[in-house]
Amino acid sequence: MQWGGGLGLLGLLILVPVNVFLLGRPVAFWYPSPVTPEVFVLWDEAVGALLCSAAIRVGATQCRLSVARTVGSVIAGLLVAVSLVHDAVRGVLVIEYVILVYLLTVAAIPYRPWQALLLGGVITSLLAGIGLSGVLGAAGDGAELVGAGHLVRMGFVTVVFTGVSALLYVIRYRQYRARQEAEALHEQVARLERAKSRFFADLSHEFRTPLTLILGPLQDALEGRLGTVPDALRARLEGVEHQARRLKRLVDQLFDLARLDEGDVALAMQEHDLTALTREVVPPLRQWAEENGLTFQVDVAPDRLDVWMDADRIRQLLTTLLSSAIRYTPEDGTVRLRVRRTDGSAEIAVRDTGPGLPDALQKRVFGDADSYVPVGGEEG
Repeated sequence: MQWGGGLGLLGLLILVPVNVFLLGRPVAFWYPSPVTPEVFVLWDEAVGALLCSAAIRVGATQCRLSVARTVGSVIAGLLVAVSLVHDAVRGVLVIEYVILVYLLTVAAIPYRPWQALLLGGVITSLLAGIGLSGVLGAAGDGAELVGAGHLVRMGFVTVVFTGVSALLYVIRYRQYRARQEAEALHEQVARLERAKSRFFADLSHEFRTPLTLILGPLQDALEGRLGTVPDALRARLEGVEHQARRLKRLVDQLFDLARLDEGDVALAMQEHDLTALTREVVPPLRQWAEENGLTFQVDVAPDRLDVWMDADRIRQLLTTLLSSAIRYTPEDGTVRLRVRRTDGSAEIAVRDTGPGLPDALQKRVFGDADSYVPVGGEEG
């Protein structure tokens, strides 16, 4: 409605200077006596400008579509009525202006087909009424002003634009249905994602309890609380404990993944020594790598490296990266871990001689930008 009213207002603003300055027509606000078509009368232009401004104002309020259709129809009807009265008084009918108002109204407001047909029927009825009874104060007879040709042209335009409106209505309805289906599908996917997250959270919670019950007695046995353990049995129990702790780490990662999907992961940021944490994580992974026939190289700064971080998350990150590198590196390959200070930040780099990730997966896993951890409270 805004751009329809704006086009109408622009047309009026162009029409006035053209008639006054370019064509040199005499100007009067009301009709002179006697009425002559040569005089450019301004009252109908002023009313038209007010109605177009009203259309712009209503469109700017973002009102409901039903209200816009009703108000647009009233404004279009008033514009046509003003134009017909003006033409009847002058004794010259400009049917093109009436058709233009109808065209702009139907184009600017998404009418239903029957509404477009009704609006065109109302305008055609106004023309027919003037043709039958005329207008008080008109310069000539109504039958001479409105001929059968005018009614046929208006009727033809009404039928054509009703058909166009029906076609546009079908397109809009299909778009509406497609949007509804997309929203329903999106909601279904969201429900499935929530159900998946709840399932993984519940599953990991159920796994944690028996793992805790397994690790407790194992620790008691290995620490001698249950009596002396033979060396052969101790080696077996240590292997069981190692695998149980590994399984517990996997369960914890599964639980964290479920929390991450729910947006419920908070970082416990504190200052920790990254060097000490790395040396704590490396030994069991080095043993695993050597058992697989790999060379495990570690380049860690010898001095203390204080970093603001969530120690549990960094420990989990290091374990995940190194485990993946060990798992996918072929025999006689090399896995390298480097931890160093770079420009006020700490950099953790893991390299291996395995096949690596495709470029598409690298962007999904690591993103487009590098990530650094600030050292000593500085931003990196």
